[in-house]
Amino acid sequence: MNILSYFRSYRYVLKISCKGQKYRLIGIILITLAESLIPVSQVYLLKKLTDSIAEVLNQGNQVYDSLIYIVGQLLLFILGQIFNSKKTLLRSRLTQYANYYVDKKIADKLVQLPSIFFETQENHNLIQRINSGIGNRIVICFISIMDIVKNIIILCGYTYLLFQLHWLLAFLLIILLAPSLHTIAITSRKQYSQEHSQLQIVRRSQYLFSLFTNKTVHKEFKLFGHSKYILKLWEKNDVEGFG
Repeated sequence: MNILSYFRSYRYVLKISCKGQKYRLIGIILITLAESLIPVSQVYLLKKLTDSIAEVLNQGNQVYDSLIYIVGQLLLFILGQIFNSKKTLLRSRLTQYANYYVDKKIADKLVQLPSIFFETQENHNLIQRINSGIGNRIVICFISIMDIVKNIIILCGYTYLLFQLHWLLAFLLIILLAPSLHTIAITSRKQYSQEHSQLQIVRRSQYLFSLFTNKTVHKEFKLFGHSKYILKLWEKNDVEGFG
């Protein structure tokens, strides 16, 4: 599955889990885009403030321009705090709704299943997959995507400001960032592959261990005496996880 297929699938899941929450999603998008402009604006105002102070010291100009730039910096800082607070509130509300809506759909499906469905480890693994905070993960993924877009805009803004000073500065910024981005990409890919490969082992281990804490299963252990066999399976599964 390529990245376009992932985005199509995620768009479909996001549409289902956040149904009726269009304005909150738009609000998060607009706030994130506004946040991306604040750091670039602060750097630009800092540059103007430095030039203004230099003119005051060298040419004896009025300090009004410098004061305006300082007030602008303060307003941008306050605006950033307001945006962060509003974004946190929107994210919290969106997560609550997504968790409720997804859990409701899962519950509606689970009550229709026969009791035998819950007796096998494979089905337990499936239930754990759909019952692991999907709504929250969908919202976190959406926020992460928006943060990537924000960081790209900030990087482009910094590059443009450096290019105005000298093209070599912008070129050096890109050269310095390229190895870091490449390293992060490789590390993230390896971490994802490792966690994905161990996920089923972890869930199998949780299922086997849950048998020892289940009252009904504990009675079966006493009656049929197969607790040692289940214990060996659990130990073997954990040893595979260590490897």
